[in-house]
Amino acid sequence: MNNINYHTSETNEHIKGYVTLDNNSYVAELVIIESKIEIRVFDFNRNINHNTMDMFSLKTIVFHGNLRHYQLFGLALNGYSNMKIGPNNTFTDYSYSASGFLHSKSDLNDINFFTGISIYAEKLKKWTGSTRKLDAVLICGLNNTHPENEHLVEFEKHINSIGNIGLYYSYRLGGLNGLHTVGMSISPHITLKFENASDLDQLIEQYIDLYMILRFLIGDSLDISRINILSEYITSSAFGDGIELFLPEKKTKSTNKPQGTFIPYSSVYRDNTEDTFPNIIWGSYYNQNLGINKSLLKKFITYTMVDNNEEKFLGYYRILESITMKTSYYVDESDLEVLLKRARGLLSRKFPNSSMSEFIRAVKRANKNKANTESCIIKFIKSLPPALTEGINLNKLPINEICTTRNKIIHQPLFSASPEVIYRYMEITEALTKLAMLIQLEIPIEKIEEIAYYHGWQLTFNTA
Repeated sequence: MNNINYHTSETNEHIKGYVTLDNNSYVAELVIIESKIEIRVFDFNRNINHNTMDMFSLKTIVFHGNLRHYQLFGLALNGYSNMKIGPNNTFTDYSYSASGFLHSKSDLNDINFFTGISIYAEKLKKWTGSTRKLDAVLICGLNNTHPENEHLVEFEKHINSIGNIGLYYSYRLGGLNGLHTVGMSISPHITLKFENASDLDQLIEQYIDLYMILRFLIGDSLDISRINILSEYITSSAFGDGIELFLPEKKTKSTNKPQGTFIPYSSVYRDNTEDTFPNIIWGSYYNQNLGINKSLLKKFITYTMVDNNEEKFLGYYRILESITMKTSYYVDESDLEVLLKRARGLLSRKFPNSSMSEFIRAVKRANKNKANTESCIIKFIKSLPPALTEGINLNKLPINEICTTRNKIIHQPLFSASPEVIYRYMEITEALTKLAMLIQLEIPIEKIEEIAYYHGWQLTFNTA
C-alpha cells in the first residue's frame, strides 16, 4: 500500500481525527491542499484544559487521523469562534495554519528528539552526476547482486559541533511499479546525522540550513521527493512507519535564470570529476567561527526567490556590502595604543577632572575610518589574482554607477531608474556576490575561476 507523497502528489485531503493536548483527546479536522495546511480544533463545553491565551499562541500540535500521526509546527491562529448551544452547552473552535508537519504511522507524541535528516530530490540526481561508485552500484543491478556498503557511500565528512554529512545511494530491487516490473532503482540522497540529538525546533533549523546550501550548490529549487527524519526510537522500513517531513518548497518560476551557483558534485560523464568537488565547502558553511557565511548565504538564497528585480538588486548589494566591508584606521592602532599609554599621566595632570579611560576610548573610536562601500568593493576586486580579474572582466565594472544608483534608490524617494538599468545592475551584483561568497567559503581560486567561466561571468561583467 502506497502512502500519499505530500511533496510529489497533487494533495487534496480533508482528514477527520483528533488532537492530543495535556494527554486528553479532542475532535479535529486537518486540511492539506497542495502547500496549504490548516487544522481546526473543536472544543465542546470548554473541555480543553488549556488557557484561551495558550491556545492563541499554540505553535505545535499532534493530530491523529487516517491511520497516521501528524506533528504540525509553525502554527498561526487564523480564527476563533465561540457559540452557545441551548442553555447549558457551548461550542468553540480554533482554526490554525501550519508551515509544515512531520508524519508517521508511529505516535509522534512519544518522540521528542531526532538524530538526522535525509533529503531525496530530483535535482540531486543531476547534481550528483556520474561517479565510479554509482557505476559499481549499477553493475550490481545488471548482475542481479546486492552492492557493497562501501559503494553506497559517495562521500562522508565530519563537521565539528554539527555531525556527519554525506552523499549516499539507496536502492530498490524487484517490482518497482507494481507486480509487473523488475529491476533496480537508485536514489542519491544527502544525509546529515546530528552530533547531538535535536528537538523539533532545532530539527527544522538544521533542515533549513541544509536545504539552503543545497539550493546554492544546485542553483535552483531541489524538487524534493522525500525527506526522511532519523530517530533512535524509529527506523524507516518498507512498511512506512518511519518519520517524514513535509515543508513546502518554494519552486522556481523561471527555468532560465539560475538561482544559485551550480557547482555539480560530478558531471554526467564518466570523467572522475567527483575528485575535484571542493568538500571544504561543508565545513566552511557550518563553521561557527565564520557564522557570517551561513547567515549571508541563506539571505542570498532568500533573495533569489524574490520576483522583484529592484528588491533583488538591493538585497544582493547589502550582502556584498557585508562581505567586503573593512574598517581602516588613520594611524596604526598598536602605535596609537603605545602613545596613549605613555601620555596617560601627562593627560591626567593637564585635565585633572576628566576621565582618561573615556577619553582614550574616544580617541581610539575616532581613529577608525569606516570606508564606504564603493572603495571596499574596489579593494575586494583588487585583492583577487590579476588573471581572474582580467579574465572575467572585473576591471570593467561600473562600481561607482552601481553604488550611486543604489544610494539614490534608498535615499531619494522620487528617483527612478529604468527597468533595463536595474536588471543589468542586479545581474552584476548577483554574480559579484556569488564570487565573494565562494571566496568566503574557502573554495580554491582555481575552482572559482572554473565556476566563473562555466557560468559566463566574463559576459555578465563585460560592460563595454
